[in-house]
Amino acid sequence: MKEPSFSIEEWRQVTGNYSIHGAITFKNGRVEQSNFNDYQILRMYEMPKVEVFVTPSQEPLGGVGEPGVPPIAPAVGNAIFSATGKRIRRLPIRAEELKTS
Repeated sequence: MKEPSFSIEEWRQVTGNYSIHGAITFKNGRVEQSNFNDYQILRMYEMPKVEVFVTPSQEPLGGVGEPGVPPIAPAVGNAIFSATGKRIRRLPIRAEELKTS
């Protein structure tokens, strides 16, 4: 069994990718991305450092990674708002939307 903190960190990467690079685009009725060679994935250097603290328990573990999924996109959006004053209203976050006033 892998460490619970690893599951949380793993889902942080997946959800961060959905928030920033997760667009699937269409052209002439077909998906443009065919595989990982043309689908941008969040790289390790793009991810913020996250410290995970797991409270010790005698209960069996279950679903430990998934609770970390919902807060990622709002946290990124709030960080952007804090830095720029611009609210993000849709995902994935697009650089061109950040450039408009």
